[in-house]
Amino acid sequence: MRRRPAIALTAAAVVALSGVLTPGLLRSTALPTTPGASPSEFRLTSPDNEIGGLSGIEVLNNGKRFLAVSDHGFLVSGEMARDAHGRLTDLRITANEPVLKGNGKPILLGRLDGEGLAVSDTGRVIISAEHRNQILWLRPDRSPYHRESPPDAAELAPNRSYEALAVRPNGDVYTIGEGKLADGSLPVLWRFNGTEWSAVRRLPRDGGFLPVGADFGPDGAFYLLERGVGIGLRNRVRRFDPEVADSPLTLIWQDSSHPATNFEGISVWEDTAGQVRITLISDNNFWPLFKTVLYEFPLPS
Repeated sequence: MRRRPAIALTAAAVVALSGVLTPGLLRSTALPTTPGASPSEFRLTSPDNEIGGLSGIEVLNNGKRFLAVSDHGFLVSGEMARDAHGRLTDLRITANEPVLKGNGKPILLGRLDGEGLAVSDTGRVIISAEHRNQILWLRPDRSPYHRESPPDAAELAPNRSYEALAVRPNGDVYTIGEGKLADGSLPVLWRFNGTEWSAVRRLPRDGGFLPVGADFGPDGAFYLLERGVGIGLRNRVRRFDPEVADSPLTLIWQDSSHPATNFEGISVWEDTAGQVRITLISDNNFWPLFKTVLYEFPLPS
């Protein structure tokens, strides 16, 4: 979703530590971090504006690959290089492909507004399209198929609908609207079991934070990425058990040190050593002062 802070911001300086350019795609540039620090941060730039901001991400193959979705309707894939401790050291963008319509033709540039992204264990790709207030479903070969959108799709404003999207190992898909419903009530977290949508629960909100990303971690918990807008941007991640009706939402990460970084996508995954990591992707919203950043950190035990 396109969000701008209340005042103009000065973009942080970028130090080019490493980067790989694939013609017509994206360049990844490592941003400086404190020596020995565990987080990794990369700025992604493009030689043109064809791909657009990246809003959803899934880290695959125990941290070796990733898939992201752009506002303009492309799936961007790449490889991830890591050191002996599993820390991300470099990115290589390997391909981008347009999301296809039912007739097999690419969705027109700017018509998708792809936000949330989830990849099932069977290779299905699910995308939430905010401007359309719908969920798009792709087979492993990226051919589309139809499923009904959540029941409250018509009650959400076009730019306030589904951003947070996640799939469980059993294939159930979860999503929740960003904004309130037409009657002013909070939207519910929905679950799709392959046949029908059912309401899971309403999630409490506070501090001006709204849901923009989601994923299921290897622990089975639901991880919710939220964003607050004010003088700059703020983000946090909360975790809860969706199978327990009154499971509390536990705050596990909060950040206000990236005021020009619009984090919207989250992937929670486990590396080969058993370390759980959180990878975030930000959407630059085609605004010069916003940056497309991939930020990753280990989750404490």
